[in-house]
Amino acid sequence: MSSKTQRGMILTDLLLGEKKTKQQGHFHIFLSEVAGTGCLGEPFAYLQIKAIWSHLLRNFEFELISPFPETDWNAMVVGVKDKVMVRYKRRQLSVD
Repeated sequence: MSSKTQRGMILTDLLLGEKKTKQQGHFHIFLSEVAGTGCLGEPFAYLQIKAIWSHLLRNFEFELISPFPETDWNAMVVGVKDKVMVRYKRRQLSVD
């Protein structure tokens, strides 16, 4: 059976709501079968996020001033329920 036929069968099963094996999972087709590969920009995006957080954590001090937020699990994108207030102050970095 060709991979194209196999992908078509997986898609048909998904649309008809048939059970998936643990190996396939519910989102198997969306993550690996449709595109054939993951997002090509994903590693670069993670590198950018790491660079931004490294800069912020090195150059600023953060303090949470609002109560620790609860998670909103019912939102389309999981986030916090209320506002999160953070106080920040630039660090004095020493030059050696």
